Amino acid sequence: MRYGCQLIHFWGWKQGVEYYAQLLEWMKTLPVSLLGEDEWAIVLASQVLSSKPLPPELGYELVSRDPEARRSVVISRVNEEFRALFAKRYLERFPGGLGLRSAKREARLDYRPASPTLLYGPRDGFSIRVPDVLGLRSQFKPLIGLWNSCVEDLTNYSRAKGKAAGPAASLKAHLALPEELRAAASHPLASRWHEILADARRDNGCTLLGVHDAARLLEIPQREKLTIGQSRDLAQTIESLGFGVEPDARYDGAYTWDQELGVFKPSSGQVVPPSQSYLGAAVLLKLCVLVAGADGPVASEELEVSHRFINNNLTLSPEDQERLGALEEALVAHPARAKSSVAQIARRVPKEQCERVGQVLVFVAAADKLVTKDEIRALERIFKALDLSAEKLYAFLEAIHPEFAEVIVQRGEARVPGETIPAPGQPFRLDMARVDKIAQETSEVIGILAKVMVEEAQESHAMPAARVKPGAEATQVLAAPETASGPTPEWLKSLDLKYHPVLTRLVERDSWARLDFDELVKGFQLMPLDAQDAINEWSDEHLGDFLLEGDDPILIHKTLIQ
Repeated sequence: MRYGCQLIHFWGWKQGVEYYAQLLEWMKTLPVSLLGEDEWAIVLASQVLSSKPLPPELGYELVSRDPEARRSVVISRVNEEFRALFAKRYLERFPGGLGLRSAKREARLDYRPASPTLLYGPRDGFSIRVPDVLGLRSQFKPLIGLWNSCVEDLTNYSRAKGKAAGPAASLKAHLALPEELRAAASHPLASRWHEILADARRDNGCTLLGVHDAARLLEIPQREKLTIGQSRDLAQTIESLGFGVEPDARYDGAYTWDQELGVFKPSSGQVVPPSQSYLGAAVLLKLCVLVAGADGPVASEELEVSHRFINNNLTLSPEDQERLGALEEALVAHPARAKSSVAQIARRVPKEQCERVGQVLVFVAAADKLVTKDEIRALERIFKALDLSAEKLYAFLEAIHPEFAEVIVQRGEARVPGETIPAPGQPFRLDMARVDKIAQETSEVIGILAKVMVEEAQESHAMPAARVKPGAEATQVLAAPETASGPTPEWLKSLDLKYHPVLTRLVERDSWARLDFDELVKGFQLMPLDAQDAINEWSDEHLGDFLLEGDDPILIHKTLIQ
């Protein structure tokens, strides 16, 4: 068939440029693999003479044959996505297509028939001259760069696609797609998410979603408290679906199974990460709601005080304000959940600023003209965490209203939620001018809290450093172990040491059945999928391609190490 294809191209060219251009449209329906070097020369010559740019599909086929174009299993494993990404980037770089140029001298092409007896005829009938487009190889250099960038940017997606199926794996693959493709692709969990949202509770325009319901997205099994990794994965999953979530575990603690999350659709249409100012405001809001909700439902007057403190100190973007609204609804629905944050927050407050924070919280407690036993207890707990004395707490209360000096909190008795201490003997009115003055003095505190929140979030996301057992020599950790057959091969030295023994065994064969592979890897106290992913990630970076390919059997590309 190759000879027949070559003959059609040569014969078509001899019929004239216009005839060949029409013939080429039909020829495009044939496998491109049939095109040899001479046929490509004719196709490109036709594009030049017809003043047509190179379309992306021909650009793809052309660069795929270039020896400088990167070879990778990515191209075959996710070829549909690879072609789409190449075409998109190609047209962004060359709107309408790459304009072709030819060398000054024409190229002579000779047809080589399958039957040598045909060579006894006139020799000029087997030769043609065409514009030499391939003679200017430099014009195709940008295509090689585009090609290689597509391989690089689809590597993580290809790796994720090769893993086991399931919601988490599908999501990981979706998130690994380059932005150009992800924006146009349907989210794998969209249908499940809309079902979950339909059953969610709504309050004050905010959607409150139970963690136990959100966990269905990733099929997380029921447990009293999610791990921090599960919690962060859940927050990232919700964000990938176009929704913001508060509290956001990526900047906060782990979720509990019975917790409710504030979920919102950003009015801008795009989820924006929280700003540093927002993180400071969120810390203060948690403390305010903890105090205000200590005796039951949070009063609007108490929230108003926290709002004044935040609004007078910070300039929040509309996106941050939406976040803060969702966090407030989640905290107000379950104010007691903020208790777990008290000690953590208190550690971040500079000692010289603790009194100002305490004053803010006392004003919050008194904002509804009542200070109850439970609010007193909440304040005492916070003051103790801030290393402030109970005497300081009551001094602040007395400064707000003299009758608070008469308060004696009895211990050891049954609590009466909502009991007023004291029952004011005269009309009580909170001095909001003093609230605003203290708010201004407290602005520095919020800024410091915000800065520490950002630093802690960054540190918690950092990879832990390798640990050395006590008494072990550093050289023992850094030195590569020798294999059974001698010193560690040069190609293996850059791989994490824990994978050396298993990979040394794996490369003894050309392929492994999945059961045999899993059994071998588990014998080295490793997880099969994690080991396969780690080895491929390393080999792609250091050897230029995946060393392990396929699912069952798993092929070993030994050519990479030979």
